[in-house]
Amino acid sequence: MVTRDFANWPKYYILGNCEEMVSNRISHFLDIHGPSATVQTACSSCPVAVHLACRSLHSEESEVAIAGGLANLTFFNPEGHSRSFDVDAGGYGRGEGADALIHRRLDKALADGDPIRAVIRATGANPDGWAQGVTLPSGEAQASLIKYVCRLT
Repeated sequence: MVTRDFANWPKYYILGNCEEMVSNRISHFLDIHGPSATVQTACSSCPVAVHLACRSLHSEESEVAIAGGLANLTFFNPEGHSRSFDVDAGGYGRGEGADALIHRRLDKALADGDPIRAVIRATGANPDGWAQGVTLPSGEAQASLIKYVCRLT
């Protein structure tokens, strides 16, 4: 079996199949140049990816940015129902999916006549640091971030 006999693994098996390489594989396949990063911050991965895309555009490092996400945690309840706050709770309900958003600087999009679906005025990110637990969001940190981003607009 391939997983037990490392000598028989294809040369680039790990490199080509690790989750961290997804963005680089997409860049390679589509011949996209510029920053390419896979963001893995649990529940905040998509918002952090959008934040990084906006920063790249704002600094004029990029002319176009693609930020996407995939929810594939497989934290399913074996019965298919989450039963939140119930004594029989046992995992999350189904809710997996994928998305991708194309971002451009507003001035460039307007000049090129691109359809504008939304305008992002400001973004921010702030890890909780030491909090109740690594998987529990800090209300205080989230409030601080919201106030910070509102001041930017």
